[in-house]
Amino acid sequence: MKRIVFMVGGPEFHPVGVQAGAIAQWLGEGYACELVAGEGALGRLEGAELLVVMGLYWPGMEQEWAGGMKYEPLGRGNAERLGAYVRSGRPVVSHHGGIASYPEAGEFAEACGWAWVWGETTHSPFGSWTTKPAGAGHAVMEGVGTFTVEDEIYYGVKAMEPGAAEVHAAAEFEGVAHPMVSTMEAVGHGRGRRVYLANGHDMRAFSGAAGGSAGASGGAVRRLWVNSVRWALGE
Repeated sequence: MKRIVFMVGGPEFHPVGVQAGAIAQWLGEGYACELVAGEGALGRLEGAELLVVMGLYWPGMEQEWAGGMKYEPLGRGNAERLGAYVRSGRPVVSHHGGIASYPEAGEFAEACGWAWVWGETTHSPFGSWTTKPAGAGHAVMEGVGTFTVEDEIYYGVKAMEPGAAEVHAAAEFEGVAHPMVSTMEAVGHGRGRRVYLANGHDMRAFSGAAGGSAGASGGAVRRLWVNSVRWALGE
């Protein structure tokens, strides 16, 4: 039984708890999935085989439009636990806004492999966007073709190790193709495999993905998640 810790929570405009629950169902038997809010997830890493970063925690969450939630910077103890997890070579899968969390903690971005740089990274208006395979074939894209989702397109995302990042799918916005599915192999400082899945603002991006060789509505995103988790775990 593979133990997976999902970091969820944050503003309600990203329903990551519901999304993580869907992913757990997609994975099925053989995976023990724990959904834990905020940095509490980092306190659950001992014995975990995969960390999935989905929740969004940043100072702006205290503003009224973001829900007026209290922001707590990443605690030293949990930062050290995260560092130990990464140095052990275990993998991280990051999702949508999760990479924008704890901007004051460089080790968080290093662990994810990608970062939202406040003041530089941004996103398109919400709409219908098409994601297309890019580059050579990869295990995370197995059974996934071109698909369309109701979503935002993130752009200006920073890869922490640009030379190690591979782009496997992209969506075009204002004439530029922006990475939507990226991976890094185990590189540097004992880091394990890492995946970033940029699609997924809300459940419309999970349940309404049309097209792709995965078939039914939402099938492409479901296939991407199952592939990504299995690849990250080396299955």
